[in-house]
Amino acid sequence: MKNLASILLAALTGLSFWHCGDSKDDTPKPDDNIGGEVAPENNENPETAQDGKMLVVFFSRAGENWQVGVVERGNTAIMSDYILDYTGADVFEIKSEKEYPSNYNEMLAVATAEIESDARPAYNSDPGSLDDYQTIFIGGPVWHGRPPMIFRTFFENHPELSSKTIIPFGTHGGSGVGCYTSLIKEYYPEAKLLTPLGISGSQIRDKESVKTVNDWLILLGIEQKSSQNQQTMTNPFNFETKTVLLNSRYQMPIIGIGTYLLSDSQAEESVYNALKIGMRLIDCADIYGNERGVGRGIKRAMQDFGIKREEIFVTSKLWTSSFSNADYEVDERLEKLGIEYIDLLLLHHTAEDDEFAYQAMERGVKAGKIRSIGLSNFYEDDIDRMMKIATIKPAVLQNETHPYHQSRSVKQHIAKLGTVLEAWFPLGGRGTGIKTLTQHETITSIAKAHSKSAYQVILRWHLQCGTIAIPGSSNAAHIAEDFDIFDFELTDDEMKQINDLECNHRFASY
Repeated sequence: MKNLASILLAALTGLSFWHCGDSKDDTPKPDDNIGGEVAPENNENPETAQDGKMLVVFFSRAGENWQVGVVERGNTAIMSDYILDYTGADVFEIKSEKEYPSNYNEMLAVATAEIESDARPAYNSDPGSLDDYQTIFIGGPVWHGRPPMIFRTFFENHPELSSKTIIPFGTHGGSGVGCYTSLIKEYYPEAKLLTPLGISGSQIRDKESVKTVNDWLILLGIEQKSSQNQQTMTNPFNFETKTVLLNSRYQMPIIGIGTYLLSDSQAEESVYNALKIGMRLIDCADIYGNERGVGRGIKRAMQDFGIKREEIFVTSKLWTSSFSNADYEVDERLEKLGIEYIDLLLLHHTAEDDEFAYQAMERGVKAGKIRSIGLSNFYEDDIDRMMKIATIKPAVLQNETHPYHQSRSVKQHIAKLGTVLEAWFPLGGRGTGIKTLTQHETITSIAKAHSKSAYQVILRWHLQCGTIAIPGSSNAAHIAEDFDIFDFELTDDEMKQINDLECNHRFASY
């Protein structure tokens, strides 16, 4: 490991260095570096990270960024994702109580005023004591050659960091991130400080930046977590919040309303009723022809029940005949739904030009139009094919999944990507499928034991398997019943009984 570290250190430190000064002349300027840069403070005698729990603490700002344009997710948040994907660490995002302006120059004016007044901006929540963590990554952007003043607020709230191993990182416009090292030394002179990494904000979304981050982590002696551990860390179902953290770092509800085969007016009412009783996940698609109705249902529910847009998770899908014109189709989904961004956009099936369409969705992510992307009706070979051209991993794979067809192989295959499985036809679909499953003796006997319906038992089974479920219905009572599955739990034996129903039988022919 020491030989490898020496080689990597030589390679990384061969890049140009910048010093983060205190003067206003160090404002972000055009980038002339290639890839990442490692600040030189610790290069003479590099140390490695100690064993123990790791935490990534970061501050990032969405909006207009230098040489990047307007982004939904800030540059340092993207860099944090790379670190999290490799390490499987826990994460805490410092979120300012008062949002910084989206306009870049206005943001710099606010940042300058904070520096000149020696302000301590407040942040929304605090992680509490960090005593359980041995290694802390700390990162953010560089404003006027300095870290945002909110880091001083955080540091003054956490004196226990003085006994930790701290690893600075960040994104910048040309001035480097050595200023983070200086600030950390000011507050925690006794802390063990390791070699930082800075990457140009204009390059952080490039695929090469992932390799730069991974090489840096190898240099620090941090071992990559196994795929199994990453899946456990990145995508745990939280039954209290009823959400799962996707590999895109967004929270997704684990049960919602499907709108397949619903008319425009039926979709409006179903979405409205789902949001009324607490569901927050809505699934629709171009080919369903009901996106305008879905949008009306969302708008009505927000007005009538005081629901905020950010509380609702909207999924739509691009249809195969439109793949060659996918950039336009992304905009059309937004227009028909009447929303400013799509939480999750999927390719509906494999088809000609699906690789181009996937890259169009990636462009939508970079433009802030889409938060997460994924696939539907894809299986192992086509997933692997898509990953050869992808720069963003699919957050979700939506396939037919139910007790007779449990998608075990593809679920295991996507685990290494941190991709979550979502079930369409979670109850077997309309007609024969739903009757077959809900009348099966195994299901009905378990339902009786819990005083629940067969539908509720199957949906609960999905969630305990780690599979998101989107049952469809136009009946308000059925929608409420589908959501009422968080007051009981299937035993290990009951889970095994349902698992044993697997017979690789699909109810759909597409």
